[in-house]
Amino acid sequence: MIDGIKLLDVSVSTDALCQHPQLLFPLSLDEQTGAVLNRPRRATTQGLSFTLVPTLKSDALRCELTGSLHRYANGGLHNADDFGVVQLLATLDELISAYGIDPFTSRLNNIEFGVNLQLPFPVRRVLANLISYKYRPFTKEAGEDFAYYQCYTQRYIVKLYDKGTQYRATVPGLPANVLRVEIKVLKMEYLHRQGLDLVWLADLLNVDHYNRLGQLLVDTFNQILFDEPTIDVDRLSARQRDTYQNGRNPKYWLIPPELEGKAYNRFRKGLQRTETAYRCLTEQHRLGADWQAQVASLIGQTWQRLTAVDTVLQSTVLEYLSDWASRNSSGAVTGKCPKLTGSTSRHTSETCPLLTGCNPPNHLKKCPKLTDLATPLPRRETPIGLAKKWPLLTGSETGQLSQINRLSIGLKVDIVGVSTSAPYRARGTPLNRFSLGP
Repeated sequence: MIDGIKLLDVSVSTDALCQHPQLLFPLSLDEQTGAVLNRPRRATTQGLSFTLVPTLKSDALRCELTGSLHRYANGGLHNADDFGVVQLLATLDELISAYGIDPFTSRLNNIEFGVNLQLPFPVRRVLANLISYKYRPFTKEAGEDFAYYQCYTQRYIVKLYDKGTQYRATVPGLPANVLRVEIKVLKMEYLHRQGLDLVWLADLLNVDHYNRLGQLLVDTFNQILFDEPTIDVDRLSARQRDTYQNGRNPKYWLIPPELEGKAYNRFRKGLQRTETAYRCLTEQHRLGADWQAQVASLIGQTWQRLTAVDTVLQSTVLEYLSDWASRNSSGAVTGKCPKLTGSTSRHTSETCPLLTGCNPPNHLKKCPKLTDLATPLPRRETPIGLAKKWPLLTGSETGQLSQINRLSIGLKVDIVGVSTSAPYRARGTPLNRFSLGP
């Protein structure tokens, strides 16, 4: 599901962030004079980083937001478990409410999406046999106590690694053989060309995009070229042995950077013919099951499970989008929804007629862009109602409030620009185990 995000210009009150009790922005000082330097200031909280960047205007600051929504939901501890639509909705609601963010005018610059898979065989079988992706090699990078493999392209990165190795020492009960497969989008144009109109933070809850994102993840994995060491070379013809030995070598697939025009096209077509022959050869001569097809199938199944949306959940998503739009149209951060209205304006007092139907307070109208549900929308449900309807998605049995986040509770905060609808979680407290209070 959606995990990492990067926003270079968050619609939020930077003054309110500086006073926020969960954020500490250290000042940069000149060591000789003690003067305050006009440099970026960063505060981290539970897997997310807020950075205040000076702008060309005199005292104006721009806010950048980076980090993992999944880790934020788990109190900054890890992102090794499942993270579905219900968890995404709860996490965004707390983030938006606690820090006064306008999700309709906060532009997404990067996102990461992927799944954690529990494999029926060791993860190293996948990682050790990586060859290339679209004729680009995988590189092995060193993480914190674990290694990950990634393949760079111009607009995105394909990443695979052993999630169990990364968190086994810190997450009790983590299953063995957990493979992480994800795509890190470097340029949002990549998604736009795939027909995915993900522009603003609120667009992460556009359920129409989920199937396409999942299919994109499966297709990307299927395009990876893997070695198949179970093949008996002695049973191959001379031509097949050449194809097999060349195909196993990552350097064979590299396209010389000096090639251009017709020479480039001829070389690439030759690689395409070799790839087709190599894939046919491994299909015919491998010993045992097609583990790459098994992993691709698991990716699709896991994605469908995490992004399953029935009419009740769709109605709830729409309700929260409407509430955010209403809150921002009259609160510290004002703006309409550019995604649904077609406007690129960042600051306006208007609301989004396609989202809210009319100006507050009568904002619970249907949105033809998101749903065909009749109006008015039902009242926001309690976590008990959520757990009853989606026990498989929330991971809890009915009534186990410790397993699910109360999406909106009242807490008065006397800081201008910070919402009064969400409490603060103590550092390291997972969202789904957050104490709900009375």
